[in-house]
Amino acid sequence: MIDFDERDVPADVRDRITDTVHRGMAEPTRRGLRMPLAVAAAVAVLAVAGVVTALTVHNRAEQLPAGPASSTPTAKTEAADELDRCWKAVVAEGKQGAFPARSTWTTVQRQPSTSANVTALRAGGKTFFCMTTKATVTVTDPNAKVAVVPGTRTRVALVDDNGWILAVGIDPNATGVMVSTGQGYEVGAPAVDGMLVIQVEPRRDLEANARFVGDNRVEYDVPKKIPPVPAPAVELVDRPLPAPDRTSADGKRLGNCLANTGWTKAYADQWQPGVSVEDGQWYAELATSKDQFGLCVHTEHAGRQGQFDFSPLAPVPATTKPRYLLLDRSTYAVGHGFHQFAVGTAPTGAQAVTVTTNDGTAHPAVVHDGLWAVVLPATDPDQAPAQVPSTVKSVMVKDAAGVVIYDGPPVVVRG
Repeated sequence: MIDFDERDVPADVRDRITDTVHRGMAEPTRRGLRMPLAVAAAVAVLAVAGVVTALTVHNRAEQLPAGPASSTPTAKTEAADELDRCWKAVVAEGKQGAFPARSTWTTVQRQPSTSANVTALRAGGKTFFCMTTKATVTVTDPNAKVAVVPGTRTRVALVDDNGWILAVGIDPNATGVMVSTGQGYEVGAPAVDGMLVIQVEPRRDLEANARFVGDNRVEYDVPKKIPPVPAPAVELVDRPLPAPDRTSADGKRLGNCLANTGWTKAYADQWQPGVSVEDGQWYAELATSKDQFGLCVHTEHAGRQGQFDFSPLAPVPATTKPRYLLLDRSTYAVGHGFHQFAVGTAPTGAQAVTVTTNDGTAHPAVVHDGLWAVVLPATDPDQAPAQVPSTVKSVMVKDAAGVVIYDGPPVVVRG
């Protein structure tokens, strides 16, 4: 999320986004499969001191997979681990008597993401949700009396400020539901067997601001406010992480970035500062959280509140080669051209990294603790987004003695 000045989305843009979501929801579904939903990207533009600055913005819901969780052994193991964590948390809180036995839990749908993994469950005639993050477990109350969203059959079981709305009782004739977060656009998600798992932009007080605005059949005349949501049955920190660095210069800037982009403190505290680079008014920092990376982009303007963005990247596989992490929102306008924050990882022992672009120009990168970052020339992301990955041709890595330990194309990982 980017904290630009409040402004209304033009009617034509709103209609185009709504039509796109409606079309995606209207597609037929099969039980257990998620429909692919096209959520349009927006471009936010600033005019500051006579210089036009543009930053490509994508809805975080785009990061959700378009289909069901993979059936690979790894995915199955991860899914089972998540449910086991939820059950252990239930037992640790002494609430197992309120839940059906773990052996009876049946998955309706599972949605993994960079902020949390959520599973909708049925067991013993009850419905509930299991949500896990790197550090925490949340399980909704299967016995709670949940109020109906006015004018619908929907009952919202949990609203999480990190951007999750979990609901049951969806009208069986509605294959999808649209929700607004009060920030000028709507997000759609499919309902599976009457259960809804929808991810939107994180926002403080999301429960108070979110509205149900329609489904695949009809757009409501008046957006429907969510009634008070019951407390979860279980909220537990089961895998504590090291305290985040918020005292160093990079740590302070990262903390400020995460706070200003709406992420909750519990989620923000999972991130440690990595490597940073500046380009005039622009600042970028590659942050880390175990095997995951995220890019903070921040711009400051004299006499004005700065603009912030934080983009998490899904966990990436290990490799001995340098990785080029192709993240959303890393390209921006400067004057009449475009620059790009290029970030990545380097092999063990890396002390110097040089990135060479397609035109043969070498760009020394900033290196810190196995991470690198550099500012590169870039193409207009609206006109030629396919050219952005080809900006980086090769990466040369040297150790402390100046010996080249790698020189060749990097492993490109798209966020």
